Amino acid sequence: MKGPRETDFAYQAVYRYLTQLINEPANDSRVRLPSLRQLADRLSVSISTIQYAKVLSIVNGYVKNIFLPPNPHAL
Repeated sequence: MKGPRETDFAYQAVYRYLTQLINEPANDSRVRLPSLRQLADRLSVSISTIQYAKVLSIVNGYVKNIFLPPNPHAL
């Protein structure tokens, strides 16, 4: 992660990283974020930290959660 602040928690630095990925000028309006595991490995934090930052991104309108639980009636 680029330049985390001394007083930041890990999830805050991850949140800033996600918003920077989303707001990069070269990207179009639909950005596919790396998987939780890829982000955790890339940023050297736990998957739960990535999940917490992702929830903040969803709540603040940066990320649209497209996870849909499996339909038990589809089988």
